[in-house]
Amino acid sequence: MHRLGAGHCYAALVVLFLAIGGCSDSTGLDRDARDVAALDIVADGQRISITNRTRKPVFMFVVGRQLAASIDWAACVTPACQPLAPGETRHVPYPSERIPDVEAEALVYWWHAASFFGAQMGYDRVRSEIVAL
Repeated sequence: MHRLGAGHCYAALVVLFLAIGGCSDSTGLDRDARDVAALDIVADGQRISITNRTRKPVFMFVVGRQLAASIDWAACVTPACQPLAPGETRHVPYPSERIPDVEAEALVYWWHAASFFGAQMGYDRVRSEIVAL
């Protein structure tokens, strides 16, 4: 039985990582690493201002962080869900369930619309940001 030395194992791992890194996502989803700074979110005491810094319209849902654990909601990508265009800002009132010392933070869930298999509309992936109220 032939055993590989440490150098051979290292070379095999490098080749494996290069091969995996070169694979593309066949779904065409936006895997932009800049998602971290894609939205500017600011709470000013009465409302949450959200600015879309991405290159695509953003759909979003804002809810109090405590309430978020007890509700069931679904991501929407229809025009009725009012997407936020690139570069635009939307002002969202604080979540109505906000009670001092109960809801100190809000969750801003957001996503992009995506087409799957060339026709059906859906969403790419839901991201979330926490904002202090």
